[in-house]
Amino acid sequence: MAFANVLAVLKRDVHFPKNVFRGIWSNFLFFDADRIFFGNFIWAVKELLLIERSNDACLLNLSRQSGSEFDLAGCICLNASTKTDDYEERLRVGGMANAWLYNIDEDYGCASDVGEWCIYCERQREVAVIAIKSIEMMKMCHVPLRLLGARPAEELWKPEPVRPVSKVGEAWREDLATQYTPSLEKERFRWWADQP
Repeated sequence: MAFANVLAVLKRDVHFPKNVFRGIWSNFLFFDADRIFFGNFIWAVKELLLIERSNDACLLNLSRQSGSEFDLAGCICLNASTKTDDYEERLRVGGMANAWLYNIDEDYGCASDVGEWCIYCERQREVAVIAIKSIEMMKMCHVPLRLLGARPAEELWKPEPVRPVSKVGEAWREDLATQYTPSLEKERFRWWADQP
């Protein structure tokens, strides 16, 4: 079911900075794409599964499909018993030429079998987004969101080193923030500001 949720939620023909999610999603937080490819991601997913009372999640490599079908080799199933070492080993399968860990031009999606949250990642853009359906669920997710380093689009590039950003880059960032502005913006920012 988690595999099906990833495919059902994400628009395959849409990429950042456009909104990639189908359906009603009103809470979006962004984080560094590389966080998906290291051990803390497993702990964040385990926390999300526990909070949501779901059994498993699926991390799907959206760039590895044959025709209209996805190969099971293009997904990693995650659950409460998934070990960090096993996850990181799975990311290295295929070596330098083919392992997920080393391919920075691929896109990924992750969702649970319950489907209250979904993650989309464009590794080449170095950004990932987690969408959470309800503000109530978001309020319960402060631990996994902190593990991911997730924050609103407007805050994503704030602690950036001093370097000029091109006008095209700035326009792209503004478009991303606009596309993911939830209808409950005031409530979301009030929630974000109250977090320790």
